[in-house]
Amino acid sequence: MHETKPPIDDDSSSFLRTRRSALLSIGSLALVLPQTASAATLEDPLESIAVGKGRWVPLKRDLSAGPVVDSSSTAVFCTYATRFLIRYDRGVQQWWRDLQQSNSLLSPAQQREVCQTQFGAFAKSLQNGFDAQDFSHIWDQFHQSYALNNAESEQQLLILFALLPSELQPIQRMEAAYRKNRQAMFSGVSLFEEQIQHLSNDFQLLLPSDSVRVVFQQQRDEPVCFKVYPPSLLELSMSNHQTLTAFGPISTQSALTRVKPNYGWETYAMLGLSGASGCALTHSLVVPLDVVKTRSQTNSDGTTSFIDSAQRIWDDEGWRGFLLGSQATVVGYFWYGLSVYPSYAFFKRFLSQQVLPAEVAAVHVNDVALIAGALASVIASLGLTPLEAARIRVVADPRTYQAAGLIGTLQAIATEGNVGWKNLYSGLPSLMTRQVIFGTVKFVSFERACEAIYGISPILKETTSTALIVSLVAGAFAGSLSSIVSQPADSVLTYVAKNNDTKGVGLGVIEGCSRMVECEGWQSLFRGLGSRCVWAGSIIAGQFMLYDVFRAYFHVTGEDLSQVFTIVATQ
Repeated sequence: MHETKPPIDDDSSSFLRTRRSALLSIGSLALVLPQTASAATLEDPLESIAVGKGRWVPLKRDLSAGPVVDSSSTAVFCTYATRFLIRYDRGVQQWWRDLQQSNSLLSPAQQREVCQTQFGAFAKSLQNGFDAQDFSHIWDQFHQSYALNNAESEQQLLILFALLPSELQPIQRMEAAYRKNRQAMFSGVSLFEEQIQHLSNDFQLLLPSDSVRVVFQQQRDEPVCFKVYPPSLLELSMSNHQTLTAFGPISTQSALTRVKPNYGWETYAMLGLSGASGCALTHSLVVPLDVVKTRSQTNSDGTTSFIDSAQRIWDDEGWRGFLLGSQATVVGYFWYGLSVYPSYAFFKRFLSQQVLPAEVAAVHVNDVALIAGALASVIASLGLTPLEAARIRVVADPRTYQAAGLIGTLQAIATEGNVGWKNLYSGLPSLMTRQVIFGTVKFVSFERACEAIYGISPILKETTSTALIVSLVAGAFAGSLSSIVSQPADSVLTYVAKNNDTKGVGLGVIEGCSRMVECEGWQSLFRGLGSRCVWAGSIIAGQFMLYDVFRAYFHVTGEDLSQVFTIVATQ
């Protein structure tokens, strides 16, 4: 079975957060809890499902040897079974309540979309678990768990199994229940359209036993079976990777999945190594663009054209001029990738799962991403600041600093003025401002761009090559947008690094901006914007694409960090 690849970051809201509270009543439907259901409240409620052993297993694991029947033949059964379990199973009931609670602040349309998707995915999990089993055994599990000494659930159980194709029905077991209950149900009243509409509007409702007929059919030319009337209840239709039934949708591809509830240090380490490899490699490849960008910003004579700046470097310094500051670039952005990507993943999970209630996190997905990006950028800036100062010095004044190398340049900066090594951090406020603005916009715009592209063409996530192309395109957009938003801060950073007070008094963001505008005009804040957009669009596109490549190599992709819900039969 092919599983749809989940988004890179699908943990911004948790649908499965357990809430310990009293028994549930949904609308006017009182939930009847049989004594045979497990009363234990587990960390994840679905693991306490009573009709088998519920497990969350790695998404990439091959879970089955293949179904023994056509999956479409059990679609109606599995959607009604989902409703049945929502009513009678404690674990599934708790899961459904948590799902509704965690999305209670969304709009009604969004709530319905989320519930419909999760309902269909859970029905698919049931189908994966049931299709490889003997349905006589499944009947025994349901009957033992929910229908002992409970006439209502036994009647619903008979309706449920009558929805199966005749060749799959456990006839002897169903016949015994039918003879026991036929006086109390199945009066032959037709199922009205209004009742069907109620079912489609509320995934928790079950069929009233007096509105449907279950007939025990035994004729010479037909096999012995039970049939449900009206037959329209068994009709199927297709829509957007789902099979639609009278009782709700069932996914045609993806079973119920979630992001792993806990990441170990190994996961964050691999995310960091993936980010470091991707950032160092991409920044190394675009060092010439970075040199041109920096020269455009440090030239105060009005030369802002990308082509003009590149031509001047070529004329004055030759091809070696395009490699200035490469040491600081590689080391600095190796640290940047090593710190910013795992920090972003950590803060995003921490805020959405530990700090904010699930329902608040579901509504403020973008805000959570912005805050996580800002915090990650602050951490990255602490190591990047000295290296960025060294890079700017080498590019702006190669005659003084090029021969000294990275260590020599850092030592030279640290000996200026009276503050020693603190001089390396004189540009910290400006760089941190730029990185926070750039990083927050980068992460959020990349994720939203990916969502928009996949929303238009979901098939693009089916193969690795197309998914990488999406990352490339979304990264180019994110890089360009981020550079436009953060350009003034970047220009101030360059100005501060170039004009650092040799007496040890570092320029702050506001002072540096004021002095820059006073001396060179407000247009100086956007000097080099064109070249920076080319640089940022190229580098962020490559950065995200290579990040995905290295994540796949180190086995920390969205698929690797996701789990799928399975039901294993108990004997």
